[in-house]
Amino acid sequence: MPAIDFSENPWFEPTFKFYDRTLLEDTKKGVYEVTEFWHLLALCHTVMPDRKSGQLEYQAQSPDEAALTSASRNFGYVFKSRTAHTITLEIYELLAILDFNNVRKRMSVVVRNPAGEIMLYCKGADTIILDR
Repeated sequence: MPAIDFSENPWFEPTFKFYDRTLLEDTKKGVYEVTEFWHLLALCHTVMPDRKSGQLEYQAQSPDEAALTSASRNFGYVFKSRTAHTITLEIYELLAILDFNNVRKRMSVVVRNPAGEIMLYCKGADTIILDR
């Protein structure tokens, strides 16, 4: 099965490979749970964006965070910048960060979205998340 061609996305990364066409179709249809999944990946991380030679690159402490943020980018949910209080996809006000640690085994962010709603996004080890 050939990899999905993301070249119509101006932010795509040529080295990114993905094969699940169902996820792509659900993303294009705007399925709520899929949209929230991409928001989670694009917002809940400590990645720093860097512009080199006009290209957007991500610097991450964890290769997992880099890969997940890259996936959201290729599907059109592009993390562009951050300040102490905002993350830019659209403008999300960053209200709180609970960093990943080995006790909680998860990371969370609290944001105010463009519609003014306050949202909590959390990611972590499946054994911890599924128990909650």
